[in-house]
Amino acid sequence: MSNPPCVNPGHLLTGSQGDNVHDMHDRGRGNVGSVNGQAKLTEDQVREIRAKLANGVMAKTICAEYGLAPATVTHIKQRRTWGHVA
Repeated sequence: MSNPPCVNPGHLLTGSQGDNVHDMHDRGRGNVGSVNGQAKLTEDQVREIRAKLANGVMAKTICAEYGLAPATVTHIKQRRTWGHVA
């Protein structure tokens, strides 16, 4: 996703950095998920991981299958990362 190239001052709003971050996410312009160039997983893989965890597959097995650190699997499970994925 990218920002539209408009530079019309009438389209700008004043606000804090926090306001800008919330606006960015509300408009779907954040660099989250597989759009992030450093992402190692896709949204579908995150759904698979959560389904496997819900079905009793051990995190250690998932780590080996996807090449992830244990903390990464824990964070996915707790929605500390990839929280936008339903």
